[in-house]
Amino acid sequence: MADKKKRSIFNFYDSQKVGKGVPKEPPPTLNLSYFFKLLYRNITNLGKINLLYVFGNFPFLFGLYAMTGNLNTNSFAPASNMFAPFYGALLHSDVYTPATMALFGVHGVQSTVSLMTPLTYLFFGLTGLIIFTFGMVNTGTTYLIRSIIRNEPIFFWHDFFYAIKRNLRQAIIIGILDCSIILILCYNILLTYFNLGTFVFNIVFYANLLMLFVYFIMRFYIYLMLITFDLKIFKIFKNAFIFSILGGKRNLLAVTGIGLALFMNYMLLGIFMPLGILMPFAILFSLGAFMGAYAAYPKIKEIMMDPYYEEVDINETEEKPVFRDMA
Repeated sequence: MADKKKRSIFNFYDSQKVGKGVPKEPPPTLNLSYFFKLLYRNITNLGKINLLYVFGNFPFLFGLYAMTGNLNTNSFAPASNMFAPFYGALLHSDVYTPATMALFGVHGVQSTVSLMTPLTYLFFGLTGLIIFTFGMVNTGTTYLIRSIIRNEPIFFWHDFFYAIKRNLRQAIIIGILDCSIILILCYNILLTYFNLGTFVFNIVFYANLLMLFVYFIMRFYIYLMLITFDLKIFKIFKNAFIFSILGGKRNLLAVTGIGLALFMNYMLLGIFMPLGILMPFAILFSLGAFMGAYAAYPKIKEIMMDPYYEEVDINETEEKPVFRDMA
């Protein structure tokens, strides 16, 4: 009786309480309201993941530095494009009048011209190495983002390199395919945009826009399936295309959110440029990836994971399962 009274007095400090314990809460629903709660709780983690996106794809920094012009050589040349034909006509006509001299003064104004050097071309060439890092970085960061969505503990360096190591071959191949598809579609859009006016170019332009939009949504699912399932690359892309259609509502919300983040970054560049330049290095890439994964993961779980767990008990079967959760 005394022991019971003692326990009741000091039960506030007792770590071994008698009773039912803490009730187990059901997993949260990944809806719009929970998105903002999860984002608020993990804003620091997303900042760290964004640094992995930036510095993991370090070849991009070579191109960024080459674009500053610090590797170029400067020279002086006429600023007007009309100087060369005007000067050539003047040499062959020998008409030196006040009018021609006035035109010569207008079109012959000198300005500083920045010319690319072999070192500049080398740095632009080194930027192409991003096709080898792109897939690996996306694989590791997607693993971290999936852990955030599932409310799992995160060990940044261990989890990042673990995901890359387990999926190294497919990560490199998918990264090369990913970069190639994006570059080809963007090139086609630019090429057809400057040739709009004919029926064929108009059709090709809007078809490429549609394909880029669909592929942008497919990327929400590609790397998530890569780290979650043991699938061939063709199956990953095929399933990603199917999910881009099935998850229509969530996909559109994610695209809208990413568009708003890009628009905010664009506005910051006009209002306060240093903050606009800092945003991509601080949060922009990880925030977009988080939106895409948050929209895609529930659909993948509903269609590919839950039915498998209902039909097969992985702990009791002796056969190798088709589904393998990398966590």
